[in-house]
Amino acid sequence: DTQLAARTLVHLLECKHLDPQLLGNRLAHGQIFGMGQATGQWLERFKQGVPWDQSGSLSAGNGALMRIAPVLIPRLRDPNCDLWAETLLAAHLTHDDELSNVSCVAMVDALWRAIGTTGSVPPGWWMQHWLEVCDALGTGHTYQARNGHPPGFDATISQMLREHVAPALERELPVAEAGDIWHSGAYLLETVPTVVYILERYGNDPREAILQAVNHTRDNDTVAAIVGAAVGAQPGARALPKAWVDGLSGRSGAGGD
Repeated sequence: DTQLAARTLVHLLECKHLDPQLLGNRLAHGQIFGMGQATGQWLERFKQGVPWDQSGSLSAGNGALMRIAPVLIPRLRDPNCDLWAETLLAAHLTHDDELSNVSCVAMVDALWRAIGTTGSVPPGWWMQHWLEVCDALGTGHTYQARNGHPPGFDATISQMLREHVAPALERELPVAEAGDIWHSGAYLLETVPTVVYILERYGNDPREAILQAVNHTRDNDTVAAIVGAAVGAQPGARALPKAWVDGLSGRSGAGGD
């Protein structure tokens, strides 16, 4: 997750804007550690010469969402509607799926708004903004729950948030218990509810939010990467524990860079 987000950032620093073909070249250059199935499918097709706009996997996995945060950086001093087009281009590159596209736009929109806030955000803030995007961009396409979490669910991500995440928030369920309702895995129907739930409960406390994501979710590395991006935007990187930043030992390259 860190590796592909870092490669996205390097591409943006080099090009000053998002070019999907060049981004694909950057993502595909060198070994990818811990690669998911959908990203692996994209990589094989991309390296075979399939055009970038046709190489994405038909997958609602969280592989695009986990690396999407850097996309907004070139637009911080040049805000315009190109941000949304660039978000969709970056998402569509590897994952050809409506839920992936909508989730990535919702994430970037929430990050953009979070960067512009001061102080704590009120209850419902993350849920509200996520639903605004999902309601506006979703076509009504439904997704089925895996492994019966929740039982018989076949609906939209907006319905998942309203019908299952909101009641769990009202009950103040522990993250692990809430995650058992929708299964906190790598499928976006599971990842998005988990991220929103953690941000709603702990988003104003970056340390606790990240700990909850790491310790109490199934796809904990990716959930924590997404939650970490959000709390890095609001309340800001300075709110992260200094010992965590100073002691970073993550690997984004073969040499441990």
